[in-house]
Amino acid sequence: MAFVRKVCTTFGFRDPLGHLQDAGCLATFHDLAHVGVLALPPARPGAGVDRAVRGLAAAVPPPVGVPDRVDPVEGPVVTLAETDTARRRLVSCTQSSYC
Repeated sequence: MAFVRKVCTTFGFRDPLGHLQDAGCLATFHDLAHVGVLALPPARPGAGVDRAVRGLAAAVPPPVGVPDRVDPVEGPVVTLAETDTARRRLVSCTQSSYC
């Protein structure tokens, strides 16, 4: 990973916030190795993220206070404003109690 960070730093591979794009660089190295352009050294023992499945310490309790039936939810009305005048009217409606 140190080599990947060095390459990212050298070539200025950074995101808009200035963070190194090391995950993207690492993925590129793996892609290049896969097609035979370069050879990567074997991973060090214990390197990387532990991807073992983790379980909860205890069972999840059954839900409490959940109704047997739920009425349908009526969502907001979505209106497409075709003109600037219509957009201004929609904005003013959302900012006042009546339109």
